[in-house]
Amino acid sequence: MRRKRIRTRRRSVQALAVLLFAGGCGGGGGEAAPPPPAIESASAERLASTSDSIADLLDAGDVCGAAGRADELLAQVTEAINAGAIPSRFQEELSAKANELVNEVNCPPPPPTTTEDDEDDDDQDKGKNKKDKKNERDEDDDDSEPPIELIPTETIGG
Repeated sequence: MRRKRIRTRRRSVQALAVLLFAGGCGGGGGEAAPPPPAIESASAERLASTSDSIADLLDAGDVCGAAGRADELLAQVTEAINAGAIPSRFQEELSAKANELVNEVNCPPPPPTTTEDDEDDDDQDKGKNKKDKKNERDEDDDDSEPPIELIPTETIGG
């Protein structure tokens, strides 16, 4: 099942690369119509290179490395759009594909770690009964006021 996800991610990366290369092409050279707006070639190459590196990292099983590169790709796309290097007709799809990669490619969470002190505390708690633990909580409760001590007094007149 995990393999299927990587293929899906790979297709997303490939779709992004196709979009970049298609957008980076100018015209056919004929004089019939002006060429459509193209992604600046330097930006297209940079984004395609980052996209390829994401695919390579996924193929190698380095999901965390690919996730970091996906974040970089999104930043590069945003930067290129803001710099005017991406024509408006490509901006929405390009941003959507970059965001899709960021959302799909994520590092798995690290396993919880325990320290030696935590383990010692657990071992000590195992030997205590419920009453001991309750008394310990009562002693640790700093919000309560100390008990009031009643002092006997003498009565006058009697």
